[in-house]
Amino acid sequence: MRKSKLIGTILVACGMLLAGTLGKPVVSCAAGTDNVVENDVQQRGAAVNLTISSARELNEFAQKVNNGNDYEGMTIKLTNDIVYDGVTVNNYTPIGINDHYFRGTFDGDGHTISGIIVSSQSYVGLFGLLEGNVQNVTVKNCSFEGGCGGGIAYSLSSQNSEVKISNCQVMDCIIKMEKEAGGIVAKVNSNSMVVNCFTNSKVSGNGRFSAATGGIVGYSNGKIYNCSNIGSVTNYEASNYYRRYAGGICGYLDYNTAEIQNCFNAGAVSGMVGSVGGIGGIVGYGSVATIVANCYTAESACATNFGAMNGTERGCKAYSDAYMRGGEFLNLMNSNRGANGAWAAWEKRAESPYPVPAKAVSITNYSASLASGDIVYTGEEQKPAVVVANGGTTLVQDVDYTVTYENNVNAGQAAVIVRGCGRYMGDVTLPFTIQKADTVIKFKAPGTKVYNTYGYTTSLGAKIEKGNEKGKLSYQSSDQSVATVSDAGTIHDEGVGATTITITCPESDNYKAATVSTVYTIKPGKQAAFVKRSGKKMRVSWYKVSSASGYQLQYAAKKSFKKCKTITIRKKSKTKYTIKKLKRGKTYYVRVRTYKNANVNGQQTVVTGAWSKARKVR
Repeated sequence: MRKSKLIGTILVACGMLLAGTLGKPVVSCAAGTDNVVENDVQQRGAAVNLTISSARELNEFAQKVNNGNDYEGMTIKLTNDIVYDGVTVNNYTPIGINDHYFRGTFDGDGHTISGIIVSSQSYVGLFGLLEGNVQNVTVKNCSFEGGCGGGIAYSLSSQNSEVKISNCQVMDCIIKMEKEAGGIVAKVNSNSMVVNCFTNSKVSGNGRFSAATGGIVGYSNGKIYNCSNIGSVTNYEASNYYRRYAGGICGYLDYNTAEIQNCFNAGAVSGMVGSVGGIGGIVGYGSVATIVANCYTAESACATNFGAMNGTERGCKAYSDAYMRGGEFLNLMNSNRGANGAWAAWEKRAESPYPVPAKAVSITNYSASLASGDIVYTGEEQKPAVVVANGGTTLVQDVDYTVTYENNVNAGQAAVIVRGCGRYMGDVTLPFTIQKADTVIKFKAPGTKVYNTYGYTTSLGAKIEKGNEKGKLSYQSSDQSVATVSDAGTIHDEGVGATTITITCPESDNYKAATVSTVYTIKPGKQAAFVKRSGKKMRVSWYKVSSASGYQLQYAAKKSFKKCKTITIRKKSKTKYTIKKLKRGKTYYVRVRTYKNANVNGQQTVVTGAWSKARKVR
């Protein structure tokens, strides 16, 4: 019942304030065309979609959001410090008002925005309604006064993925609200986070409508991690209004989704409690099931750590101001980080005598490279390892940076985007090439055949074992007088000799072209020798083979044909030969075979048939 009354009161109050300001004019720092509009057609998901370098461009960007462009999925980056005059009231209109939310990522890239003065508007801050991410920006020497708000935003919420404000600073600002007020943000809802932020400003709420005021966050049911505040926090209205909460870190911590870890406050916390409420150096009020762990406050900041705490509190202490300025406390804050690399390291800097979260470092200061070696198409996502290093320091993936791959399945140009996180900011795009994979063709080698006048047919059985399975194979015979090949890969014998059979698969989007070949040999058939001797002469004859190149004849005194004599007949039309000068009464053995000259892969070779049956002659 207590929660529902508080939320109802909050909604009614902001509604009243909004109704009172909708009709007021918005003052722009300069008139002119909307330069941001000219570049409004952007590719969502790119590393940076829009850059802002001046107050004019920031005002134009705010106008676009407030007219309904939420920039979801897009990144907006500052390229310069932006300075407003610090004198003109309402010299700036918050980004996200009138129920229009910013849902992209706003990256300050380490720059500072200063001199803003906003007064008498419902949603007050650099942003009003925020359902996106804000990071790496400092808001300095600004004044925000109105219904409810903070230095970075009025509200941070998301219905889907987690959103956060990270690595931001609000310094030397006045934040004075009639309702929720936070040094960073007035309201943080579930699925939202504030991390690695630092404030040194004056934050106050008058409590007329049940105020929750905090050095970092006014009202939260989200997460607050690794943040610090050294500015003052107060409920400034003297009247004893109902429900007032003030905390050095958070005014009102609500619901079981709410956590605060590794934060500290060294700023003074004061104000009126009212009949229900609480004031504490860490949290003003913590409801049931909330968690606050390893959080600290200066003893001088407030008399109590918590105004009221109904949730879980672990390791929360108050220390002397001197201790919190020393090295031991710095070590304590860093030791609490553990292995959580998303929480920035704590360090000492000129802007604070106390530890502060380390500023984000541009990842472009580091050398980013991909693991060496060829990257070849496999049908799966290709994710080459990334190394980000500088000298002896190597960053850790998913702690110091994240990687996102683009176009990394098919062959061709791909990219990996290295994007800083934790204390690292910015991004680097590394292109890489996915090579086409080899095509593998499998077939049955036809081997060697003996010529048959009827003509043999042999199937190659070729198929694409790896590669473009829909690709069409083509076939070619280097000597079609020996054999031809059909479109289906069937060989038909035509004559004796040797031919090279080539099988080709064309290239595809992801596979290389491939060519395989095999030598197919068709030997002449076995010859028959006919011999007739007369004295010292022997007449040998054989069958004519029209597809042959010629014939070989051998004769010897021994059946083994050892020390035989070979005679080559180079005319295929000649089918007889007379051997002379034989010895009378001596036995001879004679045989004949056919041969064919062939050109195989550019080299001459001789294909020979089987020898005829040896003939014995006396």
